[in-house]
Amino acid sequence: MGFNEMVGKIRKVLRLPFDRFIEKVWERILAHSPFAAMLEHILGAARHEQLTRCVSLRYWPDVTDPESFNEKILRRKLFTQNNLFYRVADKVEVREYVREKVGEEVLNEVFIITDQPVRLRLETLPNQFVAKSSHGSGQNLIVEDKASISEEEIRKTCANWLTVNPAKEKREYWYQKEGAQIIVEKLLRGQHQKIPRDYKLFVFNGNVQVIEVDFDRFDKHTRTLYTREWKLIECSYKFPRGPEVKYPERLNEMIRVAETLGEDFDFVRVDLYDTPNGGIIFGEMTLAPEAGGGKFQPMSYDFEIGQLWRMEEKC
Repeated sequence: MGFNEMVGKIRKVLRLPFDRFIEKVWERILAHSPFAAMLEHILGAARHEQLTRCVSLRYWPDVTDPESFNEKILRRKLFTQNNLFYRVADKVEVREYVREKVGEEVLNEVFIITDQPVRLRLETLPNQFVAKSSHGSGQNLIVEDKASISEEEIRKTCANWLTVNPAKEKREYWYQKEGAQIIVEKLLRGQHQKIPRDYKLFVFNGNVQVIEVDFDRFDKHTRTLYTREWKLIECSYKFPRGPEVKYPERLNEMIRVAETLGEDFDFVRVDLYDTPNGGIIFGEMTLAPEAGGGKFQPMSYDFEIGQLWRMEEKC
């Protein structure tokens, strides 16, 4: 990480509300500091994960007999082993899974897939595109005008992604660093040429029960939760509650796609884009939202939503 990038990240953290600042610092010490490996060795994986998440959750999570949504995510991370997870977590391999389940019309256009960032050449790419890693979370580079970025910068960013090991950093074993690739896709556009709305559908035992809508993810992030009938859920989830959204015209189609993709899981989050011209476009499948550290306010909703998840994975 370069000096300017490091300073930028520090400034971003310092702008957070005090409670979020404390959470970030706590997680940095427990999971990313030079002492993290030693603490994990002393405490063991389960205790270390509980200690890492307790500050953001505001309670001590029970991973032995989980009841809340976040507790069940932590149990999945710590005690399950599901080979299908590897397939759907990989942003390249999941495309074939989606193609088999619902057809390729929901897949975004891909320009290049490579494990060698040096092969990324601006002259072969359109003016607008999105680059992301196949094995990580939050590793996205949105390019709206390729004249504003250098080839060297793109290659350096992507090469850095390939060194990251999310399986170790977030204890999400399904993200495999080995065989990681860079995928460059079409930049989707919604109304007024903005990035289209991203609907995140929580599929519990084959049924969509909760739908999350995020706003301003790269600035003042807010999110709003709804039931499958599009009834507002009166809570916030990690970020402040955002504005209300009218009933989506393609909601039934999104639910059908998400439930078909999620029918083989006791829980998975399916992210879909609703585009004006391209219809429903698949984003990704997420197995551990917020790594099991997403605070609900009021806290009771963490346990209420957790009751929708009947865990079936063998531990």
